[in-house]
Amino acid sequence: MQTCNRHRRGLRHENPPLAAGPSTKGCRRRRSGVGLRSSAIRIDTHKVAVRHIHCLPPSTHRRASLPPLGQQSTSVAATMGQVAHTTGQVVVAAALVAAIVSGCGAPAAAADTATPWAYWGARSPPFWASLDPAWGVCDSGVEQSPINLNFPLPAGFLPLSQIAMQQASTLKPVSVLNGFKYECVSNNGSCGAARWAGVEYSLVQGHLHVSGEHTVDQEVFPAELHLVHSSTAGELLVVGVLFRVGEESQALDKLLEAAELGLSASERTVHLSAHDWAELVPSSGGWCQYGGSLTTPPCSEGVTWAVARSPRTASIDQLRRLGVLLLDAESVVLTERPVQPLGTRQVTCYSDDA
Repeated sequence: MQTCNRHRRGLRHENPPLAAGPSTKGCRRRRSGVGLRSSAIRIDTHKVAVRHIHCLPPSTHRRASLPPLGQQSTSVAATMGQVAHTTGQVVVAAALVAAIVSGCGAPAAAADTATPWAYWGARSPPFWASLDPAWGVCDSGVEQSPINLNFPLPAGFLPLSQIAMQQASTLKPVSVLNGFKYECVSNNGSCGAARWAGVEYSLVQGHLHVSGEHTVDQEVFPAELHLVHSSTAGELLVVGVLFRVGEESQALDKLLEAAELGLSASERTVHLSAHDWAELVPSSGGWCQYGGSLTTPPCSEGVTWAVARSPRTASIDQLRRLGVLLLDAESVVLTERPVQPLGTRQVTCYSDDA
């Protein structure tokens, strides 16, 4: 997850002193080629389930050799085209591009910091806490994100649309460390509003992760949309929407087309209508809330998460295009942080059925 202003590119991060040696937190879910060995990969038309077990020692963490960006894009397109014809199997872009780039992994947005970080090699998630003294919470924190969701029974009736509301607005794709985000540039910089526990928030930006950062019963989805809301005091609320492979999303297509104009192009804006927002953010199926953190350094805690229970769909080609955009933004494709321990936290789910 990334954010805005002083949280830009990742969300506030803070804390403790340097820990000795790299953390191995979250090793069970990271992908092969990012300094990890993969024990099993299952791919189907809806999600990708990946189980990774052993963290390799720092000396073995190396970025795979990649061709120039233009050649990468061509390679991605060619390989995706071949896989799309595989009999009886539709392969999600997250796993596909992982193989295409020889196991590289990185984020879709980051923190506004002078300290570089990544999702592969010696600056990948297990090492974040050792990269900057202010990032110790990435390792020592007890309320870190993302997490695995089991979706407990709803605690009551409370539609997500009553918590977070989007409005017709204009967004601008902007390059950030390890990817890009969509900043709200209309309505005084707000694309909507949210309210939780008496705090008022404004929707200031959104970004996409490949693959999804939150998992459901250990299942990994091919992508996840994060809508970042900020209060006047700098508090954060993030709405998370998972994507599965399926029908093309017209609203997602608008977002991709704007970024494909080039992140340095002055005309790169996209207008999302109320209908577009309704296509991106589920109005039915319920949602779950928990207290967590930024999913990029400095991993600051105190972030309110609202994750929709009903995934949206994106086509294989749209996921391929998202992967190419990340490569063109001088990132690599897999941009998710491994799931973190739930600990003593409670996940509370709500229904939209009265």
